[in-house]
Amino acid sequence: MLQSGTIKVTAAEPPFPAGLALVDGFMLWAVQEDDSTTSITAYGSDGARRRVTIDGWYQLLDHGPQGDLLFGNSFSTRGTWGFIPSVVLVDGRQLLGHMRDIDQESTREDL
Repeated sequence: MLQSGTIKVTAAEPPFPAGLALVDGFMLWAVQEDDSTTSITAYGSDGARRRVTIDGWYQLLDHGPQGDLLFGNSFSTRGTWGFIPSVVLVDGRQLLGHMRDIDQESTREDL
């Protein structure tokens, strides 16, 4: 219950939610990490979990019926910061192929 007075608002801290998509029966959940990377976890209906880490802060904007994924990126990668909006179309099935079992070490991929 909210009582009269002030409300404290604090700035968000990573990880930031960055989108959901479906590819070949896997639910993909993207999260922007604090070290300028995006972690994408794939959850299978059988309980399988896989993950890949990509350099840069990407947003997973949409998915298509053939497994294509639409990513957006408002920041450049490799240490050069600035507002550089871009959209990238990614083969989601190929991305799934680069993912590792969640208990293994994540991999970094360039989009």
